[in-house]
Amino acid sequence: MSLYSIDNIVSDVRIAINENISSSEALDIDIDNLELEEIIKQKILDAIQLVNETAPSYLIKGKKIGATPIKNQDGSGYIILPDDFMRLIIFKMDGWKRPVTYAMQDSSPDYILQKNKYVRGGIDKPKCAITTGINGEKILEYYSLPGSVSTHIITHDFYVPYPNVTDNQTEISPKLYRAVIYVTASLTMTALEKTEYANYLMELSKMFMNGSI
Repeated sequence: MSLYSIDNIVSDVRIAINENISSSEALDIDIDNLELEEIIKQKILDAIQLVNETAPSYLIKGKKIGATPIKNQDGSGYIILPDDFMRLIIFKMDGWKRPVTYAMQDSSPDYILQKNKYVRGGIDKPKCAITTGINGEKILEYYSLPGSVSTHIITHDFYVPYPNVTDNQTEISPKLYRAVIYVTASLTMTALEKTEYANYLMELSKMFMNGSI
């Protein structure tokens, strides 16, 4: 992740809007510059979250979870997730043959299967699930390792946090910056009830995410 100034993001969003809206249509938007900038600012975090939820994980430079695994006697276990946890990028225990890049919700039909030691995830096809701990905290349960393994060790653990603004700056993965700009522009056009332009800008953002432009 890299830090970007909110003011610079607003400027880049305005450029994206100006480059993709005809001058006649732009004159039709009944709003002054300060109001437009305020709308853009209100949409930035929503845009970052939307991009981070949908972009391929290899484009996102995540943060290390850095938690200590809590081992169960049956070989499963869990970790307590950071308060700002939004999306799992990768999680792997020492002994697994492959990592987990998607964590199911505890509402998934597959979740109940993880409570059965004969059909749950194991070292060949591990599984992870996001649920709530006994103290109300968000946890990541992992399934599983052989019960004979005495120590559980995490080898890979990265996640995407919820976006926030600190000192007029926010974090964005550099490879996704242009996508964020265009999603912000799209959400701004939606707020201004310019649906056609909003849809066009959203399609451009998808092209930035898949490397088409």
